[in-house]
Amino acid sequence: MLSAVDFVASSDATEGQTEVDFDFAAASRQVVVSTRAEFVDALKAAQPGDEILVAPGNYAGKIWVSNIHGQAGASIVIRALDPLRRPVFDNGNTSGQILQISRASYLEVRDLIFQNTVGNGLNIDDGDPSDPPSHDILIDNLLVRNLGTGNHDGIKLSGVDKFRVTNCVFEAWGTGGAGIDMVGCHDGVVEGSIFRNGVTKGIQAKGGSRDVLILGNRFENAGLRAVQIGGTTDLYWFRPAASTINYEAKDITVEHNVFIGGQSAVAFVNSEGGLVRNNTIYRPTKWIFRILHEQADAGFIDSRNGVIQRNIIVWDSSLSTAVNIGSGTEPATFRFVENWWYNVSSPAASVPVLPSPETGGVYGIDPRFQNASTYDLRLRHDSPAIGYGADRSTADTTAPVVQLTSPNGGQNLTTGGSTTITWTATDNMAVASVDLYYSADGGSTYTLIVAGLSNSGSYAWTLPATATTQGRVRVVARDAAGNSAADASDANFTVADASPTSVAADGFETGTLTGGSGWSDPAWSSSGHVYIVTDTAPAEGTRHARL
Repeated sequence: MLSAVDFVASSDATEGQTEVDFDFAAASRQVVVSTRAEFVDALKAAQPGDEILVAPGNYAGKIWVSNIHGQAGASIVIRALDPLRRPVFDNGNTSGQILQISRASYLEVRDLIFQNTVGNGLNIDDGDPSDPPSHDILIDNLLVRNLGTGNHDGIKLSGVDKFRVTNCVFEAWGTGGAGIDMVGCHDGVVEGSIFRNGVTKGIQAKGGSRDVLILGNRFENAGLRAVQIGGTTDLYWFRPAASTINYEAKDITVEHNVFIGGQSAVAFVNSEGGLVRNNTIYRPTKWIFRILHEQADAGFIDSRNGVIQRNIIVWDSSLSTAVNIGSGTEPATFRFVENWWYNVSSPAASVPVLPSPETGGVYGIDPRFQNASTYDLRLRHDSPAIGYGADRSTADTTAPVVQLTSPNGGQNLTTGGSTTITWTATDNMAVASVDLYYSADGGSTYTLIVAGLSNSGSYAWTLPATATTQGRVRVVARDAAGNSAADASDANFTVADASPTSVAADGFETGTLTGGSGWSDPAWSSSGHVYIVTDTAPAEGTRHARL
């Protein structure tokens, strides 16, 4: 912690240099800037831990800098001096990007406004696809608006790993661009932001992008495709190289977002996987989802293996169809699971036409929003759809109640034999699945028996081939919201070896078979031993073993 912090107008300025006593944590140096030139100088001179504090006012854009590197625990921070009076970077409706930063790491950009340009608002990239990625980037509380006609993005991220974009607002970005466009980006989060009045796309992840979470955002008439998983990227710009992958985007998660209007909510374009879960989609104008193939290179996969789960989807009679399917795709590989479908024009016509059968869908029941007329799409407390859709304030957080009833301890079982595992499980909504596990060491470790069972209450189990006196079974019940509970055997049970027991003779002797008639009713003159006769039909005096 510093007791004295330098407030410097620029790295080589003589005017405006002041030293002020403050008690700030983290920053090694804080630099206040109030002109474009001072801002550029401060960027070029920035060292790990520095904060560049931008005073209120208007600043011309078209700024490009490179090699801005903080360190872990000592990021370089660009932020407003007064977050309540955010500085404005304005290109005066002329062409050019407002701020471009190439080759950056451990960088934070906060509390700024970018507006009025015919170009991108903020651009952060790796310099070239062959260069190492920029990484550990935080972008927070930006307003980006009015980016003119053409392919201009509010925020353009190219070759950026480990990033977060939070609490931003995007309005009227470029007519051919996206609010946020990610090209070859990985391990990132876009969260808590608003995308309003776009033309084409709200968020796009393409060019080899992978493992990006789009969480808790609001899309208000965000354009033709509010979220696009994939795209059409020139092969040169892929990260990693297009020769090493066959998808535009992979494993993108879209969760707890609200979509209002727009032509469609989510489009899959040459994408692998993708999870669209617990979103609220309200009255798109033409389609709800799109499954498309638009990458011209023949080596790229068809869109496939997406999962669409537990969304609330409300539409009206103006909708063309629920899912628009383009040629060259694999729509049958998409899974639709437990979505809530409601046609406000005709609730009885709420069952959509889907490319694959849905599991556990709900149709034609009003989800009961707080006030749909004002687009307050939170659920009422008496909503039947709690646990579905984007509203986390009424999300299901109650775990199931589960009890293992057998084998619960004390049983004597045999290797390779069969027994029935039984349990009871309940949930405030429904138990979605049950997993069973087995322990041979009294519960210290467990191995999976079977996963994803329905809550039938019983399972026929073939016991393992290894004997133990410390057997236990564990049952795990899960609901659709991801809550889980478990119970295990109260005590150990035995799994005994079912194979014949080997014994050794303690010697041979001659015995006399007496009484009875032949082999059918033998009695031996000796007692206290078990005898094995060597013949199948012994006569008196037959040689036998005493064990």
